[in-house]
Amino acid sequence: MDAPHTWHPNRTGVFLIHGLTGSPTELAPLDKLFRRAGYQTAVPLMAGHGVGHTELLATTWQDWRDGLRRELRELARTCDEVVIVGLCVGGLLGLLLAGEEEKVQGLVSLAPDLGFRVPGPSMPWTRFLLPLALHVPWLRRHGYWTQRPPYGLKNPRLQQRIAKAVAASIRGQTKEYGTFRTYVGTMRELRRLQRVAIDALARVRCPTLMIHSFEDSLFSIRNVTVMYRGLTSPQREIVLITGCDHVLTVDLRKDEVARRIGQFLTGRHGGATEHQDADDEFLACEISPGPQTRVHNLVVRKGAVVRLFLPLLEDTGAPQGGGWSQPPHGDGTLQAEWQLARTAIDALAFGLKKRLLIQANRRINAPATSTSGIEPVGRHLQTT
Repeated sequence: MDAPHTWHPNRTGVFLIHGLTGSPTELAPLDKLFRRAGYQTAVPLMAGHGVGHTELLATTWQDWRDGLRRELRELARTCDEVVIVGLCVGGLLGLLLAGEEEKVQGLVSLAPDLGFRVPGPSMPWTRFLLPLALHVPWLRRHGYWTQRPPYGLKNPRLQQRIAKAVAASIRGQTKEYGTFRTYVGTMRELRRLQRVAIDALARVRCPTLMIHSFEDSLFSIRNVTVMYRGLTSPQREIVLITGCDHVLTVDLRKDEVARRIGQFLTGRHGGATEHQDADDEFLACEISPGPQTRVHNLVVRKGAVVRLFLPLLEDTGAPQGGGWSQPPHGDGTLQAEWQLARTAIDALAFGLKKRLLIQANRRINAPATSTSGIEPVGRHLQTT
């Protein structure tokens, strides 16, 4: 794999994109950090956002992209190169811009939403009616669902603050944190954007970092593994973490997320070992292309210690290296995706003993009951 690219603060701009129905507030901690580091930054408000539901419903995914493109080109006028950092749907829009704008030399996608969701309390029970509602004009204008706890957050203080903001937003008093209602018409545009983003993956050749939480209550880790598989960039990496929910930029692990992005910008790699005071209960799982075609390196860290290093072999039609069990979903994903999630969680529970078992057999057997406190990951591999 090529040496990591390094971006220089005095010549690089960082373009931050918030999520759908969200606001730039979601990215305020990163914006402040990058400005202090010397980078030029821009945190635009997406078209239709920051006002009301009527204005958002009047926009399309092309409006979101076109507005961001204008802001990106304005930032690029004063920079030699730009790195895009996008949260959730902002990661998809950043993906489109990275594939078409020459000055975009890096992409960070945080908890992207390619359409693979996690059933749970944050999703409405009427979700099964969405395919029908998408084709009914009246429902597109009037049907909606309101976000419910935990609002993609583990931080209890933020949950309380968001709960108050939801009530105020419904009364029309504030839009500081977003609208918290997602209308069917907006979901229709999101579905269209997701299809376009998947088709655009092969056009993105700049270095790319994807970060996702194992404990995301909204979106499956399959979003980042599908994204990883579709990208053509030789420099791409997935970082899966624990201890936070969907809104990575403001939740309990926001400092770790910021540090990972900082390492991406400075060209360092796998820097948990650089911080020996890392939380012993913090788990990170990294996957990146290996030295050989169709081989990917998996590294699991607990705190500051590397607990497991394992080559992941893509499915070539026959078992390799002792054999991998078949993943519980169709083609188009990494063969070892299922084992990737189970390995990372079990590494926290079993430590060195489990690591040696994996290295000796190159195979993941049915795991014992995990003591990690993380919910079973099988639900994170379900599709819409």
